Amino acid sequence: MTPHRRLILAAPALLAFPAGAAALPELTLWGPPAGPSVTLAVAVQQGFLAGLAPQLSVRIWRDPDEMRAGIASGSMRISAGRSPRPGGRRGTPW
Repeated sequence: MTPHRRLILAAPALLAFPAGAAALPELTLWGPPAGPSVTLAVAVQQGFLAGLAPQLSVRIWRDPDEMRAGIASGSMRISAGRSPRPGGRRGTPW
């Protein structure tokens, strides 16, 4: 995996846990029943996110309502999901 892809995988976690924050003893990463969860699972399995917590796991939420409720209640600390491309048209610079 290229260093650029490693940064992309770690960026959300780095934003969630600022420098100097104590590592959590256990952390569950949540994702949809789709590709982003596979990316999370591979990142955990290959140790790319090992600095976040000694115990890392990946769980799948079943529908967007479960994700919304989990985030709102605080039971899901980190959740992945897809985001539509900004602009939604060709020629968007990002």
